[in-house]
Amino acid sequence: IIQVRNAPAIVKFYEDELRSGVKDDATRNVIIQTLFDYRLKDPDWYPYQAISVEANQFPKPPPRVEASTEVLEKLLKLADYSETLNINKKTMESIAKGRKEITRILDFRQAHGAKIPQLIKDLDGTFTARDKATRELTEFGDLVEPELRQALQGNLSVESRRRIEEILGKLKK
Repeated sequence: IIQVRNAPAIVKFYEDELRSGVKDDATRNVIIQTLFDYRLKDPDWYPYQAISVEANQFPKPPPRVEASTEVLEKLLKLADYSETLNINKKTMESIAKGRKEITRILDFRQAHGAKIPQLIKDLDGTFTARDKATRELTEFGDLVEPELRQALQGNLSVESRRRIEEILGKLKK
């Protein structure tokens, strides 16, 4: 699942930087790519020559966190704004990939988000309910991973825990 490196404060900081009119094209590209969890792979255009490119010592972005719906919607707006700036092809590709994944997550949350907690509870229900919930959660795939991992932190029955771990195991494949 997309795990955007952006807490609301980080997104706000980057948005303020972009909207303040960052003059350096390379810096603007790095900011936008960081917003979309892009890994810098092309050291030739990297703007900070003081950093050892050979040693792959690029600045580390903030820790990965699951993005809230509010943050994802703000990122879509920033993607629209970013496309009006002078940015390179790699950054445009990064925006396109990010936009596609963010839209997929938002569509899922709107259509099925409220249903997920009940499906997790159903993993401790009757055999029929457990089987149905397992099937549906498995079909949702990576889109329910955060909720499943969060559920594992709680007090679960042995059966619910086993089923959640089984679903998460299938996601790794």
